[in-house]
Amino acid sequence: MYKKHTKKMTISRTESAKTNNIHGLLCLITRIKHLLQAYITSELSSSVAQSETTNDSSAYYLQQLCNVFHLSSFERDILLLCLGMELDPEFESLFVKAQLNPERSYPTLGLALSILPEPDFNVLAKENTLQYWNLIEIGTGFALTQAPIRLDKRILGYLLGNN
Repeated sequence: MYKKHTKKMTISRTESAKTNNIHGLLCLITRIKHLLQAYITSELSSSVAQSETTNDSSAYYLQQLCNVFHLSSFERDILLLCLGMELDPEFESLFVKAQLNPERSYPTLGLALSILPEPDFNVLAKENTLQYWNLIEIGTGFALTQAPIRLDKRILGYLLGNN
């Protein structure tokens, strides 16, 4: 009987950690959404731009991924931009508006370089961590900066706590 109770508590703790992780991710995605909206309206306020210091400790798996791969805040935000597409249906229309093209309903590295704080053009290099370790997938396009990007399925699952 003691073993059953302990197992139930462990499952409960695990589910609670997953819930906290998802909540943390959603908070961070909201910041990315605000950056997109500000870019669209050309009203990048200092509070949105400075929000890079947002605490991501409740997004445990994202924090672990950033630590293991030594991701910069810009690279982390690219992951969040892609994650926003997966978790928030509003992102699709925001991508269209931000890129002034109804056919571009997806994130691109060019968009990331335009809207995210502390842009780093090294993200375009094949040796960049996001590409080298296949954390993101880059679709085909005429230019690397205009090609669709998305999270690798393994990374998406990991970020959501589905290891």
